[in-house]
Amino acid sequence: MKLWIVRHGEAEAHAASDSARALTAHGQQQAAAVGDFLQAAPTIDQVLVSPYRRAQQTCAAILASSGLTVEAQTVTWLTPDGSVAEVIRQLEALQGESQVWEVLLVSHQPLVSQLISWLVEGHGQGRYPMAPASVTCIEGDFVAPGLMRVQQVRHAD
Repeated sequence: MKLWIVRHGEAEAHAASDSARALTAHGQQQAAAVGDFLQAAPTIDQVLVSPYRRAQQTCAAILASSGLTVEAQTVTWLTPDGSVAEVIRQLEALQGESQVWEVLLVSHQPLVSQLISWLVEGHGQGRYPMAPASVTCIEGDFVAPGLMRVQQVRHAD
């Protein structure tokens, strides 16, 4: 399975709640640039996104600029305080139940860095910085701790 893990673009500092924080104008540009980058990945089978506003906006901008025709699915387990174990469990189930081989995840810190660390190194102590609108592509035969490897990393300008 190949996972394209994206952190949302730059977001406003304050809102009525953390989940309501919107992308800034710069964050919108960053998200569109991620979509431009992902034009080279036309085989993405599934898009999973956090329900938080800034992640939803990032995902919409990525889909609009990438040309991907996959419909995004909002999942509650991709929030900033989500459980890495739950994300891995959900991805294992997805891989086992279908022919989904390339997945785009749009989420938040600290979850994205922790997820990469667990899947690549088998523990949560790795150093995988994910600035706003960063993309890390990891790949492996199985979604399991320590069994995947980093293929590509792109940080926003």
